[in-house]
Amino acid sequence: MPSLNILDNHFDLVQSVKKEIVAIIKESVTPERIYLIGASLYNKQTESIFDNLSASPVYLADYYLLVVVKDGLGRRMSDWEDMLEARCASICQVTIIVVVLAKFLRMYSEGNLLVTLAHQANEIFYDSGNIHLHDLNTENKHPLPVLQKDISKSVHRAKEFLAAADMYISRKEPELATLMIHQCLEQIFRVLILRGFGIANETHNIDKMFRCVVLLDHQWSSIFPIGEGDSKKLLGYLQHSYYGARYRHKFNLTIEIATKLKGKAQLALDLLLKTIKVEELENNES
Repeated sequence: MPSLNILDNHFDLVQSVKKEIVAIIKESVTPERIYLIGASLYNKQTESIFDNLSASPVYLADYYLLVVVKDGLGRRMSDWEDMLEARCASICQVTIIVVVLAKFLRMYSEGNLLVTLAHQANEIFYDSGNIHLHDLNTENKHPLPVLQKDISKSVHRAKEFLAAADMYISRKEPELATLMIHQCLEQIFRVLILRGFGIANETHNIDKMFRCVVLLDHQWSSIFPIGEGDSKKLLGYLQHSYYGARYRHKFNLTIEIATKLKGKAQLALDLLLKTIKVEELENNES
């Protein structure tokens, strides 16, 4: 059964922010259940010329939540996610996946990986008491073949968008090149989220998608390393490109930035193709 070892070792740290996060979410929407599906543990060490033996406080941040709501009230789930994440930002960074109850129950009965693992881990931030799930045998549940057509289509689109980025870079049009790179990475991350969570991604927020991908497999953090000074800036350029390159005349980027982003997209595509190839070989051998 899956579990979060971080929580077992740092229970008090979780409780300190749990009530605040739940209160913020409940002010905005009526949740049926809130699962904690991930968190990051940081060790902050400070040294100075006066004290090189300072304490190294440990703190939790970057919480990942699955929020089950009874009704989406006609709004897209990505809109709820963006709103809740923005409101929780005053506490800490929180990545939220919102699922309507009826869909949640259907996903559980189908053996969806995200929902079943969340339920099995049983790390619950909040529970209304209205959800009752029976034990489920997921050994014979294989949702991925149904999604294979969508995955193949997204991989093809990622390659085409990257080729288009090359063309715009050669034409010295960095704004359009960056838009194509955003679209390329969106397709790559869409594949990973679809394969990992078993759900189609609705958002165009590239930073949010990247956080979800890193939750699924930490090796993807090498594309935009947390310790790399310009990672946040590069993700920001990509997000601005989605709107700026299409609607804002004052959106400006250098060809050097577009070229650097294109290199990141190429790394991501290579890693995706390698991941898919390895798993296909493993499936064929079994």
